Amino acid sequence: MLSKSSIEITPTKLNALRDISTVIALAVCILMLIFYEYNIEFNDEGNAQLGPTAPTYIKETIKILGYV
Repeated sequence: MLSKSSIEITPTKLNALRDISTVIALAVCILMLIFYEYNIEFNDEGNAQLGPTAPTYIKETIKILGYV
C-alpha cells in the first residue's frame, strides 16, 4: 500500500534549488547574448522590419531550459 508522506523542504534543499535556478537563468542569458542577432528585413513595399533571430537549436534549448 502507498503511504502518505509530505515533502519536506529543508533550508539546505531550498538553497540548492535556488542555485540550480540561478545556473539555468545564467545559461539562458548567455545563449541569448551569444546567438541572438537583430536583422533588418525589408518587405516588398520597402518598409524595414527589425527582429531578433537565432538558430532553431538555440531556441529549442532555451525553451527546454525554461521548462526546467
